[in-house]
Amino acid sequence: MKPISITPLLTYTVIARKSIVTIVLVLLANLVFAQPTISSFSPVSGAPGTAVTITGTGFNATASANIVYFGPVKGTVTAATATSLTVTVPASAGHQPFSVTTGNFTAYSAKPFTIAMPGMDPLSSDVLSTTKGAAYITWNDSKNALAPIDLNADGKPEIVATQDWSNYLNLFTNNSSPRHIGFSTNMPYDIGGAGKDIAAGDLNGDGIPEVLVAKEQSDQVSIYDNTLSNIYNTGITGGPNSFAITDLDGDGKTDVVIGCHRSSTIVVLRNTSTGSTLSFSKQNIAVSGFMSKLAVRDMDGDGKPDICGIMPDLNALVILKNTYTTGNLTFTTSTFSTGTYPVHIQLDDLDGDDKPDIAVSNATGKTLSVFRNSSASGTIALDAKIDYTVTGMPTNISIADMDGDTKPDIALGDATNSSFVVFKNNSTSGAIDFTGITFTADMRANYIVITDFDGDGKNDVAIADINSNALQVLRNITGEPEITSFTPQEGDGTTTVTITGKNFNNVTSVSFGGTPAASFIVHSSTSITAIPAAAGSDGSVGVTTLLGSASKSSFNFLTPPTITGFTPSYGSTGGTVTINGTNFRGVTEVTLGGTKATVQFINTSGTSMQVTIRNGATGDVVVKTLDGTASRPGFTYYDKPTITSFTPASGHYGDTILITGTNFSGLQNVTFGGYVSIYRNAVSNTTIKAVVGTGATGDVLVKTPGGTAAMAGFIWLPPAPVITSFTPTSGIAGTVVTITGDNFTGAMDVQFGGVAATYTIVNSTTITAAITTGATGDVSVTGPGGTGTLAGFTFIPPAPAITSVNPLTAFTGDTITITGLHFSNTTHVSFGGTAAASFTVVSPNEITAVVGAGNTGNVAVTTPGGTATQAGFVFKEPPLIVLPTGLTVFPNPNRNRSMFYVQHPVAANDCWLRVVDMNGRVITAVKIAAGTYRNQVLLSSPLKLGYYYIGLHGAGIHKYTTMMVR
Repeated sequence: MKPISITPLLTYTVIARKSIVTIVLVLLANLVFAQPTISSFSPVSGAPGTAVTITGTGFNATASANIVYFGPVKGTVTAATATSLTVTVPASAGHQPFSVTTGNFTAYSAKPFTIAMPGMDPLSSDVLSTTKGAAYITWNDSKNALAPIDLNADGKPEIVATQDWSNYLNLFTNNSSPRHIGFSTNMPYDIGGAGKDIAAGDLNGDGIPEVLVAKEQSDQVSIYDNTLSNIYNTGITGGPNSFAITDLDGDGKTDVVIGCHRSSTIVVLRNTSTGSTLSFSKQNIAVSGFMSKLAVRDMDGDGKPDICGIMPDLNALVILKNTYTTGNLTFTTSTFSTGTYPVHIQLDDLDGDDKPDIAVSNATGKTLSVFRNSSASGTIALDAKIDYTVTGMPTNISIADMDGDTKPDIALGDATNSSFVVFKNNSTSGAIDFTGITFTADMRANYIVITDFDGDGKNDVAIADINSNALQVLRNITGEPEITSFTPQEGDGTTTVTITGKNFNNVTSVSFGGTPAASFIVHSSTSITAIPAAAGSDGSVGVTTLLGSASKSSFNFLTPPTITGFTPSYGSTGGTVTINGTNFRGVTEVTLGGTKATVQFINTSGTSMQVTIRNGATGDVVVKTLDGTASRPGFTYYDKPTITSFTPASGHYGDTILITGTNFSGLQNVTFGGYVSIYRNAVSNTTIKAVVGTGATGDVLVKTPGGTAAMAGFIWLPPAPVITSFTPTSGIAGTVVTITGDNFTGAMDVQFGGVAATYTIVNSTTITAAITTGATGDVSVTGPGGTGTLAGFTFIPPAPAITSVNPLTAFTGDTITITGLHFSNTTHVSFGGTAAASFTVVSPNEITAVVGAGNTGNVAVTTPGGTATQAGFVFKEPPLIVLPTGLTVFPNPNRNRSMFYVQHPVAANDCWLRVVDMNGRVITAVKIAAGTYRNQVLLSSPLKLGYYYIGLHGAGIHKYTTMMVR
C-alpha cells in the first residue's frame, strides 16, 4: 500500500490529453489508495471472449474502476472484488503481459494470456494471405518502427509508425472487421524529429494509453496522448533508439527503459507521476557496449522484471538482473554471446516451463538465436544458444502463437528479400525446437509486428519496408475453411448438396446465396452435406466456422414457379389470361393446353403475369422458368363462334329459332336485335335452339367464351293478336261486329267462321268488322305475329228460295233438280213432307235430290236461314204385281242396292235371272247354274230406289216376283 497525503481544496493544472484544464479537488486528507498486484490468472489461454479470472490484491471492488489491457486493446471487467477480477478477453488481444490499472496504479502479469482459437491447423506456408482480406498501405517515407495500439477505444488496434528520415509520426486508423483488414488513409503528425522506435502503454494510470517515440538523431524521448498530442519531452544523451516499459520498482507505476545506440548506456525513466500528471526521475545504467534493442521480463522468477538488451558492436546479449529495493533501482549484469551483429531481441516462454526465453536476430550472421532460460530464483542462467539460419538479413522479431497450439511462434523480418520467416514452435518443456517457414510478401520486412488486427482471434502479421515506403498486413487464414467444389450446382429446398474442401472444423453455418441452409451435416474436415432453405436464393455457397468463412460461386437456387390460380378460366385466340402464383422469374415459356402463349407482362415481385392466347387448346396452364415448371389444370380453349344460318328468319315472343354454325360450346348468350333470348341451349357444337323474347329486328348474336358471332337478317314479329270478346255474337251479311282484344296493330285479316270480312283497326285493342258472306264458327284476327281466335260466332244466312223443280213427277229413286237461291248450308230436302233419300248442294243456286218413299205435295229446302217450298210435286206409286210362286228374293225390301239373294227351283240346265225396272228396262242379267236352288246376285252398280221385276227363265222354268229397293 502506498500512502498518499492529499491537502484538501488543492488546485492542479494538468496537461490533459486533449486540453489544458484546471481541476479543483475536494478530498479527504490522508486518503489511501491500494496498489494492485497480480499473482495468477486462469485459464492461461483461450479464444477471444474467454472469461479469465485474475487473482491478486488491491483491486477495486467496483468492476468498472478496474482497467485491464491485453496488449493493445482493453478487456471487459464483468465482476470484481479486492482480490479477484473476472475479465472477458477482447478480440484483437495481444501477446504481451496484460495490465490491471486502478486508482492510477498498474500491475503487470508475469506472462501473456495466449490467444488460441480451436480448430486451427498447424502452421504452414499458406496460412498468411496477401489477398484474402489483407491490406496494403503506402505513404511518403520509409518506416522505422510500428506499434499496434487502440487509440480510439473501439477495440481495434491502430498502427502508429515512425518515419526514418522525416519528422512525422503516422497514424493508420483500424476499420477492419473479422476476416477483412482495412485501415483509413495515413494521418501524419509532425513530432519535430525522426523517430527510431515506438512503444505504447498507460504511463499515468488513467486507463488510456500513451505513445512513446525515441528520436535517436535529436537525442530526445517524447510522449504523446491518445490523440497524438505531445504531453512530455526529455533529452536522452547517446541516441535513444529502443524502448521497454514495465513497473521496474514495484511501486505500481509504469517505468520506461531506453537503450542508447551511440553510448554504452541504458536509461531508466522512473515514473514519479502524481495522478494523471506525468513526471519521471532519470537514472543511467552503464553497460559494456552500444545498445540496439531492449526487452524486459522477470527472468529468474523473483517477481522483479529484469532488463535484456543486445550490443551489436560486441555481438553480445546483456541481462540486467533487477535487485531493486523500495525507492532504489539497482541491477547486476550478465553477458552472453550472440550471433554476428545482433539487431533485435524478444522475450517469451518458448518451451512452456514458465520461464521467459530469449530470441535474438543476428543481421550479418543471418541467424535467429534462441536462448533457453535455465535461471533459478536469484540466479540468471541461459542454455547455449540454438541458431536457426536464414537466407536473408534478419531484422526485428515479433512473437505470438500463430496456429492456436498455445505455443508462441517467432516471426523474423528480412531486410533483403520480399519475404519473412515464421518459426513454428515445436518445443516441449526443457527442449527448444523450431521449424522455419518462409512467407512471400510484396515487399521487404524491415520491421515486423504480430497482432490480431481484424478481431477474428488469429494473429496477423504487419511488415514495413524501409525502401518502398509501404506497409502490408498479411491476414492469418489458419484453419479457415476453403471450398474446392460442391455438387450439384443447382437445387431447391429439398436438394442435398455435397460440399468438399478443407478445415470444416467447428462449422457454425452453411449458406446458399447468403441464406442459411435448412440443415447441414459435417462428415469430416473435408466434407459437408447441406440442404438449402426452402426460401433460398442464388449465389455463393458459404461455410463459416469459428475461424472464418469460405465461399464458392455459384449455386443456382431453383425456385420452381407455382400457380395459385388464373382468370378467366377460358378464352380464345387474342384473349388475355392473368396467371397468379410465385417465382415467375426467368420465365421461358407459358402454354395453355399445350399451345404457347405470348407473355405480355410479369410484375416485379414475380407473383402475377398476363399472357395473350394464341391458337390454343383445352388443358393445363403451364409456366416454365429457368428453375422449373408449374402447371394447373382447368383452362378451356374456345374457338370463335360463327353463324352460318338461322331459321325461321323471323319470330315473335316465345318462338324457337334454330341457329346453325360452328364453335357453340360453352354458349353464354343469344340475342335477337340486341334483346336477350329467354332460353338458349347449345344442342351441339354446331346447333343452338333459342327462344325469342322481347326483341327487335336486327342481328342474331351468339356469345361464347370464344367470342361473339353475328348474322344480320332477323325479323322480330310482334305478339299474335288476342281476342277477348266480340259483339254481337251473331249476324247476317252486312252486320258490323266490334272485336276487342290486344295486339291488333298491323292486323292483316279478319274472318268469321273462316270467311274473310272487311275490317277497320281502331287501335291495338279494337277492330270493327263487317260480315260479308260469313259462316258460323271462330272469329279470327291475323297480324304479323300470328292469328288470334275466339269461338262462338253464329252467322245468320238469308232464307232460301225455290224457283223451279224438275221433274215435278217422280218415283222413288228418281233424281230431282231444284234451282233457286241461298241453298248453301242446306240441312234438309223433302218431297211431300217425306225426306229425300239423299241430296247434294251443287251450288248456292242448285240442289240435286233423290226421291225416297215420298208423297205428293210441296218440295221443301231447309237452310239455317229458313225453309223454302214449292208446290206441285207428284209422287208416283209403283204398280202392284202378283208373281207366280216358286221364286223368292231376299231381303225384300232391299236396302243394300248392290246385292240380293234369290231362291228358285232346281233347273236341269243353265237359265237366266233378269232385273227389270218399272219402265221395262233390263238392268242386269245373271246366269243361274244348273243344279242350284239358291244364288247371290251382285250388281255392278247400285240400284236406284224403287220397284223392280225379278224373272227366272230357261230350262222350262218361268218364275216372277218383285223387289223393292229402299
